[in-house]
Amino acid sequence: MNPYKDILDTKWDGVRQHARQGADVRAAQFSPFAALTGYSEEIRETERLTEQKEILSDEVKQELDLKLAELREQVRAGERPAVTVRYFIPDERKSGGRYEEYTGTLKKIDEVAEILIFSDEKIVKICEISRIL
Repeated sequence: MNPYKDILDTKWDGVRQHARQGADVRAAQFSPFAALTGYSEEIRETERLTEQKEILSDEVKQELDLKLAELREQVRAGERPAVTVRYFIPDERKSGGRYEEYTGTLKKIDEVAEILIFSDEKIVKICEISRIL
């Protein structure tokens, strides 16, 4: 004997004094509680590729030193040579980084900070340079 037998098969239409909300409106009320908030951003970050920094040979290091010495002499003589450098930019979020080339007019070589300063205030760290053209 089931005390609810008389209402078990009754069709329920909900509360009749309110209009039914659409599925998108009902789903929106739960969006602040998404269990995987930020997951898509993490996936994109993981998919992003970085390059590894090249290990320069002794010959390449000597060539860079010679070119930097020439540039120092030119800057000391008051010249502003046009220079193209290829340098490494370390990634802030993961290991590796990317290489960029920059062409500009060299304004100063800061020996203490070990940086090249160009006339448009662009700064390149000497230790990140892989090629000077």
